[in-house]
Amino acid sequence: MATTYFRYSRVPTVCTAQAGFVANRLAGAGLHTLPGGRVVVPLLHPQAHGLPFLLTLELHPAVPGGTAPAAPPPPPLQLDRSLYTLHYVLGGAGELVRGSGGGGEPLQAGDAVLTHFGGAACRAAPPGAAAAEEAGAANLLAGSPWQLAELVAYLPRQLFEAEQQAAAAQQQLDAQRAGTQVLHAAGLQPLLLGAAGRSSGGGAAAVQPLPGEFVDALLAGARDTARKALLLHDEEHGGVAAGQASTGSGPAAGGGSPAAGGLLQRAARAAASSLAAWWEAQQQRACPVAKRTLAELTAFRLPNQSNRLAVQFDPFSLPQVPFISGIEVFERGHRTTPHVHPRAHELFFILAGEGVGFCGDQRFPVRAGDVVVFRPGSVHGIDNGDGSRMYCLEAMFPNESFAEMVRSGEDTGGLTGEDLCQVAHIGCR
Repeated sequence: MATTYFRYSRVPTVCTAQAGFVANRLAGAGLHTLPGGRVVVPLLHPQAHGLPFLLTLELHPAVPGGTAPAAPPPPPLQLDRSLYTLHYVLGGAGELVRGSGGGGEPLQAGDAVLTHFGGAACRAAPPGAAAAEEAGAANLLAGSPWQLAELVAYLPRQLFEAEQQAAAAQQQLDAQRAGTQVLHAAGLQPLLLGAAGRSSGGGAAAVQPLPGEFVDALLAGARDTARKALLLHDEEHGGVAAGQASTGSGPAAGGGSPAAGGLLQRAARAAASSLAAWWEAQQQRACPVAKRTLAELTAFRLPNQSNRLAVQFDPFSLPQVPFISGIEVFERGHRTTPHVHPRAHELFFILAGEGVGFCGDQRFPVRAGDVVVFRPGSVHGIDNGDGSRMYCLEAMFPNESFAEMVRSGEDTGGLTGEDLCQVAHIGCR
């Protein structure tokens, strides 16, 4: 991969709210119940906001404790082959199901999942009641009918091919048309807007505002579930390490030479490992899925700056990924140099803390539950106050050499103890 480092550019402060940025708030956003029971809160709407992608909060219903589901879960959504979906679990617990059947991998708060839909589809499905109780989902979303809450970004391939096209102006001109196509590709036709600016796809229930108290409980409660997820990861890692440490000690089972049967055992393990790797590769071809937990992220301090980005997905970790996403940490008193991304949209969802966003001469407050997108060509940034760190989900669509710039900074390892306290409520005193 060619290494062309992204550089911030000092430019004149020229920006308008319509052309430069989009801001929305989770609390009070419209909650849509679609045909088939799918519950979606559109935060960034392609038509309403003139964007070539879609961001939603999706809520999965709870399974009553101690009882089986009244009906089998719906089949995986069959989405367009060119559509990427980027998931972040805000709260609750669930499963990531690859393909059309079989068991799934656990999903908990703080997990990020990237899927690229092909002939086989993927979906996040609520687990059984026992798994939900073990994960603490009942405590997290108590009092609500939901078991799993996730942010989902639907990203069409055309969004990234536009990086190779001649002008950002043409990309912006085509944004609404591409966004309309992504609503169809995501199976969200009921969210299409009519001439009056309201949903006209038919079949959607009356829109209800998402209660602010639920949003506050979701963002605060997710810390507890994420804490449990990370502690479970540490316990499992410690158990494996202990098992590996004791493997070679003591006499061989059954007596005799320690080498007896060793070659056959190693050959069998190698064959099993090769078969497992081959099977995983086949599964990835059918339904490419990547999952990252909070414990797996590596953070980088951006060059000549105080903020850090804990990378979830980027072209270096997954060569086929044409963008970068992660958890960005803004230090106390951080000030961002005004800068421009000529062809990329930069997205922020505030997880914790509060700060001030700016686009040109316009400044506006941001706090937990807010989402902001800065359009290509806008002069922008986000500053943090002096009170506490601010934590955001950050993504750049397309990458536009941002990952190269991030990784040219200092590798600071994983998220720090204070980070985990703020994001996952770990180690707080």
